Amino acid sequence: REAFINDDIGFLSEMPGQYARVAKRKINKQVYEVIVKNPAVYDGVTLFEADAHKNLIATGTAPTIESVQKMMMKLLRQTDPFGESIMVQPKYILVPVGYGFLMSQLLETSQVDVEGIGSHTANALYQYRNKLQVIEEGALNVLAGDGNAIPWFVAGDQRYAKSLQVDYLNGQETPTIRRSEVPGRLGFVWDIWLDWGITAVDFRGIAKNPGTTI
Repeated sequence: REAFINDDIGFLSEMPGQYARVAKRKINKQVYEVIVKNPAVYDGVTLFEADAHKNLIATGTAPTIESVQKMMMKLLRQTDPFGESIMVQPKYILVPVGYGFLMSQLLETSQVDVEGIGSHTANALYQYRNKLQVIEEGALNVLAGDGNAIPWFVAGDQRYAKSLQVDYLNGQETPTIRRSEVPGRLGFVWDIWLDWGITAVDFRGIAKNPGTTI
């Protein structure tokens, strides 16, 4: 009771914040569940589909200069509903934990060895080092499961085409926290809530590589 009243362990001040962080992790997980489970979207076709949506690599690989280029091309060659080119500019590379160092090497190395061309050849990805943001996400590892291939993704700039969108009720993006005292109980009760929805808005803004085991 003394510790509770004096809050020597920081429980009263820290616990609401921990629940708020849990809510954000839940949203994050649900977003990645959509792109990993690949549900059907508004046109009745799965979000990632090689023929109808042209945003899926057929054979999964780890990130390489060649595979990243193929993923970027999937976005750059997208067209609008009228068949006109929209050239979605790649902006984010979403990779599972284990590929972060590799992506740094791919983007930060200015020269590489290229078969048929020679050593000290310019690395074309180097020019994108400030344009592409690498996001290393453990949720991809967990959702794929142990021993399975882990997919990775390239998402485009939303000014050209959207992909997944999180919407909040009345624009409230942080949890609401309400503390109250219950008569007859020496303690507090917290009500913590947040309202959100996740929508796959457009397949043109994201491409998938099925990946491989790490």
